Amino acid sequence: MTGLRLRDLGERLLVKPPSVTTLVERLVRAGLVERTTAESDQRAKLVALTARGRKLVQRVLQHHPAQMRAMLAGLSEAEQEQLRRLMEQLAASLEAREAAGLSEKPISKTKEVRR
Repeated sequence: MTGLRLRDLGERLLVKPPSVTTLVERLVRAGLVERTTAESDQRAKLVALTARGRKLVQRVLQHHPAQMRAMLAGLSEAEQEQLRRLMEQLAASLEAREAAGLSEKPISKTKEVRR
């Protein structure tokens, strides 16, 4: 079975290891993923979608574009473009923090978020 290491999954989801383990356990019980031990490193656990999990993902992805349109329907085209640009800036900022090794450090509580 090819799969994703739990550690890599946690990094992609921005979730700490204990939370990843709990989430994966729930998905295993639901029959959506299966967990195995990596052949190259017996300490590493891999997780992969089951056939049932792949079907669910296909169903979700099939409806995703319509749901996104419905969520954004209250915004004008210009506002949607502005939101897209802001989301790209946020993603770039988070990637830069991660590249600088700052992703695990909390942001200072002395700085308030501007509204």
